[in-house]
Amino acid sequence: MAPTIQRILRYAFQHPIPSISGKGFDEYPLDTLQNWSRASRWYYTMLAAVLVFNATFAGSAPSGIVIQLQKQFTASLEVETLIISLFIAGYCV
Repeated sequence: MAPTIQRILRYAFQHPIPSISGKGFDEYPLDTLQNWSRASRWYYTMLAAVLVFNATFAGSAPSGIVIQLQKQFTASLEVETLIISLFIAGYCV
């Protein structure tokens, strides 16, 4: 069952964001990175690094085969450059 806007807003208002000052983070021990285990922090750091590497590799890999793409799909160099440029622009935004 997909959550409706009313359910999402009701949940958001029932569970306020903890304050930075005072004892706000004591109520929500998993909301701050300092309370995560060292293994969890390394896991998410490595996961983010692999995802960034994958995205940058996926953006640069087609640039090495532009000639083969032109022959296979009979497209011009401008079209191939546009495809790669749009992917990189989408990644940056």
